Parts: sequence; structure tokens; C-alpha cells
Amino acid sequence: MKTRLLIGLLLSLLLLNACSKKASQEEEMLRPVRYQAVVAVSDGQQPRIFPGVAQPGLESVLSFKVAGTIREIPVNVGDAVQKGQMIATLDGTDYQLQLQQVQAQLDQLQAKAANVKAEYDRIQDLYAEKVVSQSQLDEAQAAYESTMASIRALQQQVDLAQTQLSYTEISAPFDGTVAAVNVEIKENVQPGYPIVTLEGQAPPEVAVDIPETVISSIQAGDEVSVRFEAIAEKTFPGIITEVGVATSRRATTYPVTITLQEQTSQIHPGMVADVVFPVNSPSTPGAFLVPSQAVMEDDQGRFVYRLQPAEDETAVTERVNVQVGQYTDRGIEITEGLQEGDLIVTAGVSRIEDQMKVRLLDTKE
Repeated sequence: MKTRLLIGLLLSLLLLNACSKKASQEEEMLRPVRYQAVVAVSDGQQPRIFPGVAQPGLESVLSFKVAGTIREIPVNVGDAVQKGQMIATLDGTDYQLQLQQVQAQLDQLQAKAANVKAEYDRIQDLYAEKVVSQSQLDEAQAAYESTMASIRALQQQVDLAQTQLSYTEISAPFDGTVAAVNVEIKENVQPGYPIVTLEGQAPPEVAVDIPETVISSIQAGDEVSVRFEAIAEKTFPGIITEVGVATSRRATTYPVTITLQEQTSQIHPGMVADVVFPVNSPSTPGAFLVPSQAVMEDDQGRFVYRLQPAEDETAVTERVNVQVGQYTDRGIEITEGLQEGDLIVTAGVSRIEDQMKVRLLDTKE
């Protein structure tokens, strides 16, 4: 009897210990999140910030001016090339034959022209001695002029054939790096088809779309600050070099180009950037300011994750759709969806789901 009681007690202790370990493991597996309280936007002027995309400062898409079959591409993506270096060639056999044919015709006609010229000179001398008639002189002159006209026409054909033959080769227009190779050996291509994309050694640019309410306050030559999501620890100075005068077709925004003031290998085409413009605009009354990384967007619109905290330093997430206002250098204004004091997730938002239990990190961690 005592043995049975002892065994039962041991089993109860083991079960209790297992449950405790499981609960502890579940707590350890909770995803940690950083958070902050929502604060109202203070009154005053706010610099404006708009998203942009990095693009090469100097880029050229190289193509052939004649049709043909790719014979050679002696470069690969990432290769550094120098101005004048061979980039690609076509099979120039047909163009070479065409040149040889018209050149042979020209040589024959030039040989004939020598005889025609000699005959014309002879008739002129005889005419001066009144041995031949005016009609004979006119006939000799017409033959000579016709031959010379034919020579000029054939010379143009030779020049054209030489030009077309030269078009079977592409060379680098400047020092740079091969960004893309779009064809393979023995592939047939048409004139203008993109063969190789070459990026030059120039400071990168950032393309930004500016709304009509702000474009009048922006001018070429203005200095801006540029931050990249992939290079969070650094801010790059830039200068506005181009301000578009026509809106894009789908929105009332104007294209603006920023040229960065330093050349760096850290920035690659397609990188997403935030550009801070020295354009002060009044804060939106009743808006709240949140970090830009706290706001996500999907097919249902923009949203943040609000936290419902518990007493054990955990919380449950709640997806909240929001309306955004201005983009500033301190974050994004939220005009609808939040209240002052709400706690929102500010880091790792892309790994969070609605109604997920998470562990709250100390804001000092």
C-alpha cells in the first residue's frame, strides 16, 4: 500500500515537473519585440521625407545597329572594362562579303572611268581642231559624267558597307562595370536589342517622386540627406540635380533626381532610400508620430501592430489599420487608427502576426 502511494507521488512530481518545463520552454520561444508608446506630434515645422530608389549615376544599355548572330561576348557580369574595350561582336561574314562585292564593282568602274576620261580628253582636242562635231563632244562628255556619277554612287555603297561592317562590334563608351549581359553566343539579335548594360564610375543617384503640394518648394541645387534601409548606420549627403516639370501618368507626383556626394560600393541600384528634404511644413493637428519601420503595408492597406500587455512582460499583438500623414525626418505621422499612449511594435514587424503572443524587451536592451 505504501509502495503504491510512493509511486503515485513520484509520478505526480514528474508530471508537474514536465508541465513546468513545457511552460518554461513556451515562454522562452516567445518572439521578443521592441516597442514604444505612441506620442502626439508636437506643434511646429517638420522637414519632409519621401521614399526613393537608388539608380546608377551613369548607365548605358549597349546594342547593335545591325541584325546578326552573336559571335563573341568576352565579358561577364561584374567585369571592369575600359573605354574602347571590346564588349561583343556579331558574325560579320555577310557584311564582309557585301563590302567586297561593292568594292570590286567600284574598282572595275574606276578602271573603266580612266578610259572614258581619256576618250573625253581626246574628243575635246579634236573638237578644238574642228575635226569632230559638237554632238560628238556632247556624247563624250555625257559618257564621262555618267561614269563619274556611277562611281560616286558606288563609293557611297562602299562607305555604307564599311559602316555596317563596323556596326558588328560593340566597344565600351566609357570606363565602367558590366551590370548585365542579356544574350548568349550564336543568338540572333535585331538592331536595338539590349546586349550589355554598362555602369560608369559616377556617384549613384536616387529617384524620388514628389507630390504636387511640395514640388514648388524644391529646386535644383538644394541639399538633402539620404538614408538607406540596408545601410542604417550612415546618412549620405546629396544634391538635387533634376526636378521634373511633368507629372507621372498614374499619380500627381513629379520625378526628382538626387545625386549623392560620394561614390561608394555600399549602394547598389534598386536599394530603397528615405530622402529628407529641407522643406518645412506644419505638423498635422491631432496626428501621432511613429517610427517609419513600424508601419507595414499589404493589399489591405497600411497597418501597425498594437500591443495588449500582460503582467508577465508578455503581450498579444493586434493588427490596426492606420491612415498616414506626412513623412518626416523623425518618422511617419499617423492621422487615424491610434490613440496617444498605445504601445506598438517598432522592430521585427515583418515577423509578427495578428494575435501573436510575444515577449516585451526592455526598451533599454
